Amino acid sequence: LEVNKAGSFSFRMLPNHPHYDTIQLRTSILDVYQNGELIFEGVPVSIDTDFWKRKRVTCEGELTFLNDSILRQLNPTHRTVTELLGDYLAEHNAQVDNWKQFQVGTVTVGTGLYLNRFTNYVTTLSQIAEDLVNDLGGFLRVRHDQGVRYLDYLDASPHTSKQVVHIGKNLTDLKTNLDTLD
Repeated sequence: LEVNKAGSFSFRMLPNHPHYDTIQLRTSILDVYQNGELIFEGVPVSIDTDFWKRKRVTCEGELTFLNDSILRQLNPTHRTVTELLGDYLAEHNAQVDNWKQFQVGTVTVGTGLYLNRFTNYVTTLSQIAEDLVNDLGGFLRVRHDQGVRYLDYLDASPHTSKQVVHIGKNLTDLKTNLDTLD
């Protein structure tokens, strides 16, 4: 899981797995549960098969569905944060299948604030990041309730820990990577 990003999940499948041949890129939905709680839902974006026919499946989280729609030129003016997010999600929902749709969830960022924004043919996720998260801060969270997918926009992360990090005690490994690609 990543803050304000789709997140990813990878796993390996052996050739004798009952679903070995059923996973389809960008259309299969994969759910990951921990202790009965849904912690990840996403779609496969790559499948690599090695010499022994073991598959490595990499999935992107469901926030990536917001990359499947483009916001046409709009100039929503004098909109609350909740209304603006609703406008963006309504445009997204009109362009995608039902299983990729979002409803506006809980919004705690910018309450009482009115915004004037302009969209120009970018993905819905890019526009939400540009107009809301980058300007106002906050956290995007996908939440499910009674079969409905909600996009919450929260001023504080719902996933915080009070655990203190101690090198060599509960932090046993650290890796850094520098490259010049970007």
